[in-house]
Amino acid sequence: MKAIGALVISALLVQFMINKKVKDFVEKASYEEMLSRQRFAPIGDPFFQMDDDTWVYWKLQFNIKREATGDNGVSASKAIGW
Repeated sequence: MKAIGALVISALLVQFMINKKVKDFVEKASYEEMLSRQRFAPIGDPFFQMDDDTWVYWKLQFNIKREATGDNGVSASKAIGW
């Protein structure tokens, strides 16, 4: 639980420096939606051409949402397939 608290604080610190399009998506998306977007994006997808701060924000939120699933994201992964 301490790790998630640290992730939340880190996410708050970088929020003002991140790409608005990515931030808007992340705030509304479930873990499954984020996983699907990441897993099935074509190579070179402009959405994932992020600066470092935006990438940190994406990964922090991704990990927080994965932890919240209670099964480390296994059910979401199975639901969307590969």
